[in-house]
Amino acid sequence: MKIDLRRLLVFILAAVLSLSILVGCGQQEEPAEDNADGEKSDSEGFWDGEVEDFDFDEYRAECLPGSDYVPEEGLPIVKVSIKDGDDIILELYPETAPNTVNNFLALSRSGFYDGLVFHRIIVDFMIQGGDPLGTGTGNPGYSIDGEFAKNGFDNDLSHTPGVISMARSRDYNSAGSQFFIVHGDATFLDGDYAAFGNVIYGFEEVDRLANVKTGYGDKPEEDVVMESIRVDLNGYEFTNPTINN
Repeated sequence: MKIDLRRLLVFILAAVLSLSILVGCGQQEEPAEDNADGEKSDSEGFWDGEVEDFDFDEYRAECLPGSDYVPEEGLPIVKVSIKDGDDIILELYPETAPNTVNNFLALSRSGFYDGLVFHRIIVDFMIQGGDPLGTGTGNPGYSIDGEFAKNGFDNDLSHTPGVISMARSRDYNSAGSQFFIVHGDATFLDGDYAAFGNVIYGFEEVDRLANVKTGYGDKPEEDVVMESIRVDLNGYEFTNPTINN
């Protein structure tokens, strides 16, 4: 039987196009992380806390003159320092997503995030980072359970501008180290992703980063580097998170 190569090629291209339309239609852009899941285990002793915490009161006096903001005791404060940029200060909400907060604190206090990049940026949506590979496919070698409504967890923190949340794959329990900070209205993510904190200073820096030039895969043309993430527990009694190996 004689095969018409041109017709075969057209058929293949049509099939690929149909698949891409199927994947793209009926859903909005979402943060994604490629992570494997596994058995649950206790993570006690997994992190050593290799970097020093910072003191928010001292930082505020030195870097935020005139500020009278006093965080509620028990809400951890996190400082994300951007290379060649300004700091982003967040407060985290353990009562909203306790294991998610503990995971983020553990990674931050171990120095895990130092030198990593925001590898995916979409203006009016979010800036995403925390991947040790810088590609969107990396993780810390484990995952945590998703603390959001569709996974049976009561989390009422909405994805409004400034909120920090965990990226994940389609598996609800696949979040690891990748996180995103909301730039525009992303409330369509509510109930699907584990929001766990909010920017209290430095949203201007989030806005600046959200507007950098990007290329294929929404990757910035020039690396957006997190020099460090430092923590002030602010009276919070930290415990190591429960992880899935």
